[in-house]
Amino acid sequence: MENHRKKYKLRDWIKYDNLEFENLCINPNAIDIIKENVDKINWEMLSKNENAIEILNENQEKIDYNMLSFNKNAINLIKDNIDKINKMILCRNPCVFDILDHNKIRIQKC
Repeated sequence: MENHRKKYKLRDWIKYDNLEFENLCINPNAIDIIKENVDKINWEMLSKNENAIEILNENQEKIDYNMLSFNKNAINLIKDNIDKINKMILCRNPCVFDILDHNKIRIQKC
């Protein structure tokens, strides 16, 4: 499957040393920079990044499952790890209601 996502790059006046990777990891447009700097990833923030599914699939032991519960593109990861997911947070994810129903997760308090 061909990827048609627009590739972003840093402006010339931005220095790599000045980047705050904790905040960068949540930015869906920074995924190419993140891939080039895996050693600097903040896994908690990256777990919420909807464009980071490929990286998350390759590093499932580093996923923050609380944050992944928010990620609308992580449906397959969520399904495969439903026992690790925060169900209260998952209720806020508009893309997961079939998961909630299929797994008979109680959502009265959502």
